[in-house]
Amino acid sequence: MKTILTTMLVLFTLNCTFAQKVAVVPNESEVKSIKATGVGSMTLPADITASQVEAKSKYYAQYFTVSFDDKTKIATFTMVDNSEMGRAVIQRFLMACEVQEVRVGNELLSTSDFYMKYLQ
Repeated sequence: MKTILTTMLVLFTLNCTFAQKVAVVPNESEVKSIKATGVGSMTLPADITASQVEAKSKYYAQYFTVSFDDKTKIATFTMVDNSEMGRAVIQRFLMACEVQEVRVGNELLSTSDFYMKYLQ
C-alpha cells in the first residue's frame, strides 16, 4: 500500500513539475510596447503549433491579431482595440494555449499577474 501511495505521489509531483507551460518575453520594454503602441511579441512554449495558434486566435480577432512563426515560436500581437479590455483578452488567449506563466526577463509571473502588472 505504501508503494502505491509513494508511486502516485511521485507521478503527481513529476506531472506538476513538467506540466508548466511558460511564455517568454525577453524584456520589460517589449511587453510595455503592447500597451503603448498596440504591438508586441512573446515566445510561446515549444509544443505550440501554428495551427493551434490560428485556431485559438480566431476567437479573439475583434481584439487582436496574432502572427506566429512556427520555427521560432514567436507570436506577435497587433491590437485591434488597444484598450484595457482588449489587452485582458491576451490573458485569455494564453490560457487557451495552456500557458500558465509568463517570464519577463528574469521574472516569472502567473498569467493573471502578468496582466495586472504589464497590460492593465
